[in-house]
Amino acid sequence: MTRTAVRTVFVSLLLLLGIGIATKQAAAQQEKVIADGKIEYEENCAGCHGLSAKGDGKLADILITRPPDLTQIAKRNGGVFPFWRIYDVIGGEKPVRAHEFSAMPIWGSRFRGEEKTRYTEPAHIRMLLLTHYLESLQEK
Repeated sequence: MTRTAVRTVFVSLLLLLGIGIATKQAAAQQEKVIADGKIEYEENCAGCHGLSAKGDGKLADILITRPPDLTQIAKRNGGVFPFWRIYDVIGGEKPVRAHEFSAMPIWGSRFRGEEKTRYTEPAHIRMLLLTHYLESLQEK
């Protein structure tokens, strides 16, 4: 084997090793994002939408409009999870009817207010965590 061929094989192996390490790191990072999103969901959304995200939270029965099944968002959207639309709903950019005279809580505003009063992740990060978590719940 020539010197060039040996170098090529060596560089190729290093690249494959690097890709494998990067893939493992990305998977671990994704798991953390989903876990953090689940915590945000349980603290802020489960009361109405339920721990299962199927619209069966403890408060669901007292609402005028029952919360939707959040595991079916992609299914209701032709099999594609509308990531940025859901992010905008959470942030209050796309209002949804939830109660007789008001919309679902505007979490973006609430999260931004909490940034000023206690240490917490920035609002846009918390909304991204929630959106990624909801995306992970989609039933096929």
